[in-house]
Amino acid sequence: MKQSDFIIRAMQPEEYPLLREFLYQAIFLPEGTVPPSRSVIDLPELQLYIADFGTRFGDHCLVAEINGKIVGAAWSRIMEDYGHIDKDTPSLAISLLPGYRGQGIGRKLLSNLLSLLYKKGFSQVSLSVQKKNPAFHLYKRAGFQILEEKGTEYLMLLKYPCLKIRLAQTQDIDAWMELVECVKDSFPGLETQEALEAHKITVLHFMENASAICAVKANHIVGTLLFSRKDNVLCFLAVDPTYRRQHIAQQMISFMLTQMGAHKDITVFTYREGDPNGIAARALYKNLGFSAGKLTEEFGYPVQEFILKR
Repeated sequence: MKQSDFIIRAMQPEEYPLLREFLYQAIFLPEGTVPPSRSVIDLPELQLYIADFGTRFGDHCLVAEINGKIVGAAWSRIMEDYGHIDKDTPSLAISLLPGYRGQGIGRKLLSNLLSLLYKKGFSQVSLSVQKKNPAFHLYKRAGFQILEEKGTEYLMLLKYPCLKIRLAQTQDIDAWMELVECVKDSFPGLETQEALEAHKITVLHFMENASAICAVKANHIVGTLLFSRKDNVLCFLAVDPTYRRQHIAQQMISFMLTQMGAHKDITVFTYREGDPNGIAARALYKNLGFSAGKLTEEFGYPVQEFILKR
């Protein structure tokens, strides 16, 4: 089946009751085994997977849909199931309706869910699979490794690449500007193509002076920061929207502080109080110990100075 024949999307809350059927379909039955009654889903060890789904941290579900019909689901939950590792690691389940298996749908569901969990900030994902289940090979190809053998099952674990904070090099400029393109609407002065080209030249200058920092995950730049040692200013800070709430900005600022004079105050300019664009940024700087200072303008836009006393 071609990928264009089906869509992958998030399961909506009103669709969560469908997980009961998908959980039943996820039960692996060796050839010749009589299927159990659907009431087996009511066993406590299986209800762990779906009870009150959507109410816990780590509850995420994607579905595959064909012509308006949901034919597959892949979901995660932090729970003490057969694939449990610890309180920070979600376990994964995947299921397709009969007649829709072996067509690449499960592979796409798995890939998209793993990508979603990665962007949510999880460092690893686990699952449990019967040794004779053909899905074992799917999980191996996706990067899962056998962590432990439990009788007829494998406990498997996939570890995501760690975030790396480093000084950016000039060869990073294209990836850097891709991120800037994603966030330009949040930065006054980057509204036009000419402004973006000028910004690119500025970034290259900072890179050449070892004053550009990037956050990298899986060879993808997810955060950028420019700073001036001469003026002790944090000049530019941006994080890929899909990777926010993972403390990436804090880590880049912490790295920046190691590159600047130990006893010099640091200044940054951000949105003024009451500007909806500045809610997250102002909270970030306050949490890091910055204090609000004078009101001013940048590129004709009202901003406020924040100062970190050192």
